Amino acid sequence: MTGISTRVLRARTTVLRAGPRCGILWMFLLYVLRILRVTYIFHPMGPGNIVGVATPEWDAEFGIIAGEDHGAAALSGVFRYGLRSLKCNEVPQRLIANETRKKWYDSFLITGSLSVVREPVKDIIEGLDPGVHQFFPLTIETKRGKMIEGPWFAMNVTARQDSVVMEQSSVNVNKRFPDELCSFFHDGEDRVTVDAGRQSGLHLWREQRFRGSLLGSDALMAELKAQKLRFFPRAFRALDLLVEAD
Repeated sequence: MTGISTRVLRARTTVLRAGPRCGILWMFLLYVLRILRVTYIFHPMGPGNIVGVATPEWDAEFGIIAGEDHGAAALSGVFRYGLRSLKCNEVPQRLIANETRKKWYDSFLITGSLSVVREPVKDIIEGLDPGVHQFFPLTIETKRGKMIEGPWFAMNVTARQDSVVMEQSSVNVNKRFPDELCSFFHDGEDRVTVDAGRQSGLHLWREQRFRGSLLGSDALMAELKAQKLRFFPRAFRALDLLVEAD
């Protein structure tokens, strides 16, 4: 249990001993615990996060080969779900944008579900989770050959945790595959609860039971906000599980 949780639980014991008049104080302490420890749930497939590109060299090598583990279709699944580590030659190195854009965000998905981030985003993630995630350099250009200012990197997140408290969360549970094909939905309220005690200290990860998910820590979000970097917007905050003292 973290130092914050321990201190709050001790405070709870003191407040309860003091009598029912201190109920308001205890509710305030619960609120403080919730806002001090935050997990963010990103939505990479959300509106505005997908950029259409062509990858001619990569297409020529991999193509769409039915039944092949290393064909384009299979690799697209690896890109989207972080199913395994990638080799350098499995990742596109040159992207050609389908349309001219006035502004390029700091993170997005391309056709085929590969995550792309700017160098400052990569540096923050590597600083928080050194040696955990994969990044591969690539270039982006227009159809006329003009280079889009980067540097840019493909990102592969394979790290997993199982920290969502299902019984305290509003999530879609897949009846056939409840251990891997659940999904989040969000209606404007914090409706997902995570158990920090089941988190290993990662700052960016995928939830074991939520294929294609992408979650991050408050430390990651703080670093991104400090540098004014746009990382898969429309993220929402999960609540932290409150463990009561005996």
